[in-house]
Amino acid sequence: MNHKIKRTIIYIVASIYIIIWLLPIFYLFIVAVKPANEFYMNGMFAWPENPTLGNFVIAWNTIKSYFWNSLFLVAVSLPFIILLSTMAAYSLSRFSFKASVFIIGYLMLGMLLPQHITLLPNYMTLKAADLLNTRLGMVLVYISLNISFTFFLTRGHFLGISREIEEAAKIDGCPSYMIFFRIILPLSAPIIIVSIVMNFMNVWNDLVLAITYATDDAKLPVNAGLLRFVEQYAQNYERMTAGILIAILPLSIIFIALQKYFVAGMSEGALKG
Repeated sequence: MNHKIKRTIIYIVASIYIIIWLLPIFYLFIVAVKPANEFYMNGMFAWPENPTLGNFVIAWNTIKSYFWNSLFLVAVSLPFIILLSTMAAYSLSRFSFKASVFIIGYLMLGMLLPQHITLLPNYMTLKAADLLNTRLGMVLVYISLNISFTFFLTRGHFLGISREIEEAAKIDGCPSYMIFFRIILPLSAPIIIVSIVMNFMNVWNDLVLAITYATDDAKLPVNAGLLRFVEQYAQNYERMTAGILIAILPLSIIFIALQKYFVAGMSEGALKG
């Protein structure tokens, strides 16, 4: 089999895979632009005769407060997750002290324990600190539960960076914190992008933590808000699908915008792993 035939087969298989992967999203969009009467008269798989964006308007007006809550939680918690994790990862990849083994083991325990085990202890902690049902409490939970993963993801990369670069910078009088911000982080851009995307997904897609620690509708993020939306429009599938598409829009934008860096970071991580 020559190279041309192999490449053709790869393209065909990749095209089939892409079509299968995009088919559910395409189906959601087709349902979302249907008027209610068409959905029930022509069926869910029929092509819309009179497409409308009215379902998106209704869905947005219902879940927009939840949507902005999720954006707030991501915008506040994500920088702290990345900053604290990378600083700890760099410190424990370059400096050795008595407590370093204990700290690494403690962070590893945070990855090994399922998040659901921590629901009750975190609930009691937030209640004792009067942070239950507050955005600050949610942010603190997201930060604490996502640091371990990001720490080990970035630490593995930092261990692979040559120390000669840092030694040359130290000879020129550059302090450690400047080396971290001006040399290490720029060199680690792909793995930082992977961390951003993964943590964005973790915070944005959360449902269990949100409905556990936030009982007030005004504090709920978008996925928890979708539950309320489904309860309100249980028989209006076209409006529910419009709400789902709005909820996944930020993730789609983030991934498409950072796709090149995300793939590069995953490939680099796989090679170093």
